[in-house]
Amino acid sequence: MATQYKGFTGDQLPQIQRAHMQMATAVQFALDTAFHRTGVFTTAMDKYFGGRGKHQSAVMAVLNSMMIAVRAGSYDLLMGKDEGGTLGLANTKGSAIGGYAKREGRGGVIKFDRPYVDVALTGNKPGRHKERMNITVTPLFFTLPFRAKDKDSQVETLVHELSHHAANTNDEKVLGITCYGMLGVKAARFAGKAANNAENYGYFVESL
Repeated sequence: MATQYKGFTGDQLPQIQRAHMQMATAVQFALDTAFHRTGVFTTAMDKYFGGRGKHQSAVMAVLNSMMIAVRAGSYDLLMGKDEGGTLGLANTKGSAIGGYAKREGRGGVIKFDRPYVDVALTGNKPGRHKERMNITVTPLFFTLPFRAKDKDSQVETLVHELSHHAANTNDEKVLGITCYGMLGVKAARFAGKAANNAENYGYFVESL
């Protein structure tokens, strides 16, 4: 089922549609860049995730999950109410699976983690997660720029929320402070929490 847009006004609907399409394109581009292991990808990995590439498998698993969710239309986009500064919200599936896939690359075989796939898409345990999931945006979403590097934007917000929905990423905390914004991205990176922090994926994908 294709993603539906629910509750948006005439002015909001083309904005959310455009941001959603750009989000999908940006995630696919990030995934393509990862497979080709370009210098741009390596630099961005270090900036937003650290670890000298050791998080690449985890990052690729999340990106894979996000593209599966987009292609499957496993969520609808919903217009929500003012949430006191919140830009968006996402239902999560809670159904990560492990394992890995192998892809031939320069210098031999490179190991990548298998994506986190919802059980409803894998055919396991039928009957679970039949309800539609939502990614909800609030009125504040429409005050953001469409795209912006290292800042909140409409596209970055949707990437952030999609990572929650598709791969159960968290809003991690460091010293009791939730890792939002560029300062939060840096804090998660230095604390070794970046690979599971939704904001790092939003800023990483936007940077590419």
